[in-house]
Amino acid sequence: MGLHSFFICLIIFLIISCSSEDSNPTLKMIDSPTPINFEYTLEQVGISMSDLESFKFYLYHRNGDGSPLDGLILTEATGLIEKPGNISVEANLLLGNLLVKSGIIYIDNNSFILNPLTKTWENLDSEIGLLNFFSPETGIQSIIAGFSNPVLVMENDESLTIKGIVPAKSLSSIVGETTDNNVTAEITILKKTHLMIKAKISGRLTKLDSEGLVRLIEISKFNQTFNIAAPPES
Repeated sequence: MGLHSFFICLIIFLIISCSSEDSNPTLKMIDSPTPINFEYTLEQVGISMSDLESFKFYLYHRNGDGSPLDGLILTEATGLIEKPGNISVEANLLLGNLLVKSGIIYIDNNSFILNPLTKTWENLDSEIGLLNFFSPETGIQSIIAGFSNPVLVMENDESLTIKGIVPAKSLSSIVGETTDNNVTAEITILKKTHLMIKAKISGRLTKLDSEGLVRLIEISKFNQTFNIAAPPES
């Protein structure tokens, strides 16, 4: 997997599993049934997340260095997603014991990648637009559709956390070839808006994952304006 393909996969993954603690006054308020109806709740999560105009994400790992990819290890990534298709991602990667930084910006159908070795921005020439690789609605629905055996693990006045099982293979379009096992997914949802504010995926998705690797995503700044721009030197 090249660095360009990696960022495509990363963005798909981030849109599938979202999280945060900020809500925006313009977000739609949704009444939740009592007691909790898991099927209804997960359906509303998919609708609410696909309706978002923008959000910020932060991806990190526990119980391991990070996500392996073609000789590199992704340790953490921060990014901005803004419809109709503006994306900015900054990532920390391990090359052996060396920490390097990379990133990607996609704006107005133009792609730019930060070369982790030269630390300069480069144009990405591609006949296939980055947005052809993912859809927020499709991505979110794929993980929700595979969610089984949901149980409530936490609830307070503002949010609830649901834990369930997801087949690793349901994420094959994101990480490539996967293992045949199931992984545990734990999502925290804002009650008023049905937006996911935290996602934790525990277990191996690929053969290269370290034992016990946990991927965590936090999402914030829903429906805020980010003014994503092309790199200055592009």
